[in-house]
Amino acid sequence: MDTALYYVRRREGELKDRSGVITPVWANRASHRAVRLLKAQKDDLCKKGRIQVDYLGLIINAYDSRRGKLVQENKDEWEKSSSPPVLAVIGDLKEGREAADGETPLLVYAPDSEHAQVMRDLAKELAV
Repeated sequence: MDTALYYVRRREGELKDRSGVITPVWANRASHRAVRLLKAQKDDLCKKGRIQVDYLGLIINAYDSRRGKLVQENKDEWEKSSSPPVLAVIGDLKEGREAADGETPLLVYAPDSEHAQVMRDLAKELAV
């Protein structure tokens, strides 16, 4: 699934951890390296731009424990990490794959899917 990264800086007077970066990851080694690179880029942007960007957390995407021991170990490693926290684990669901393949937003393609519900629940949690 293609992902886009957006940096949302904290606005003046806004509570911490209400806007910022949420990064979708895979339960594999490459995602661990990619997140380290993204974190370095975010930190550099914040320093140079003198802005505050909160790192809200990770979403483990397309997870399937049947893919083997390494996938399980990588998921466990993400969950043990305290910074950033894992906000959700989304299974390898066909609606997510089909929406990505069709380049259609998930909430348009399959608004009643489990994947869409996880995303709505996360949005509600962050809005509080």
